[in-house]
Amino acid sequence: MEFPIWYQILVGFFLFTFGTCVYSFLNVVICRLPQKMDIVKMRSHCFGCQRVLKPLELIPVWSYLFQGGKCKGCGAKIGMRDMLMEVFGGLSALFCAWYYQDSIPKALTAFAFIGILSVVAWIDQDTMEILPSTLFVMLGIGVISVFTMPEIGILSRVIGAFCVSVPLLLICMFIDGAFGGGDIKLMFVVGIVLGWKLTVVTVLIGFITGGVAAVILLSSKKKGRKDHFPFGPYLCVGAAVALFYGEALIQWYLNLAM
Repeated sequence: MEFPIWYQILVGFFLFTFGTCVYSFLNVVICRLPQKMDIVKMRSHCFGCQRVLKPLELIPVWSYLFQGGKCKGCGAKIGMRDMLMEVFGGLSALFCAWYYQDSIPKALTAFAFIGILSVVAWIDQDTMEILPSTLFVMLGIGVISVFTMPEIGILSRVIGAFCVSVPLLLICMFIDGAFGGGDIKLMFVVGIVLGWKLTVVTVLIGFITGGVAAVILLSSKKKGRKDHFPFGPYLCVGAAVALFYGEALIQWYLNLAM
C-alpha cells in the first residue's frame, strides 16, 4: 500500500524526533555512567555555571542550534558532540525503520542495538573502558533478538559468542595487553546478537578500521608506538555494519574468491 507523501513526511518527522530524544538520554548515560553519577534523578545542568537547565534548553538538536551552541546563563561554549549524537540517533531511527519496514520488532531491536553500541563506543573512547553494565544491556538485546530475529539460529549465536572472543583471549595469553578484557567480553555478547558469520565480519571490519586509525594516529604523532588506544569503538562500527550489510559483504567476498 502506497501512503501519501504527507503521511510519510509526518512519520519520518516522528521517527527522527524519537531517535533524537533517545540519543539525548544516551548522551547523559555516556557522560554520567563512567563517573557513577545518577542517570535518572539528577537534573541536567551546565557544567560551567552549574545552573539547572530549563525544559526549553533540553530539546534535542534544536536547543543547541537556537542557543548558538552556548549556555544561556554563563555563555559557556557547548561541544557539538552531543548535538551530533542526537542527529545520528534521529537518522538511525529513520534508517532502521526503512531497512526493516516489514517488521517493527526487528526495527526496534536494531535501533536498540545501534544505541548500545554507540554508548559502548563513546565510553571506551573517553575512558578506554567498556563497562559491564553496558554489556549486560547488550546481552538483554541479544535475548530479545532471539525472538525478533529468528533467522539467526540459536546454534549460530552460541558459536558466535565464542568464535572471536576465545581467539582474542588466547592472543592475550601470549601477548600481554594485545586486547582489553572489555573487547573480549564485547565480542562474546555481539556474537550472541549477530551469530557467528556476522561476528567474523564484525571483527574483520574492526581490524581494518582500527588499523587505519592507528596508522593515522601514528603518522600524525598523536600516538606513539607503545601507546594504547581503544579498540572497542572500531568493533562497534564493525558490528553495526555487519548487522545491516554483513551478509552482502560475505556474498561479495565469495563471488570475488570464485
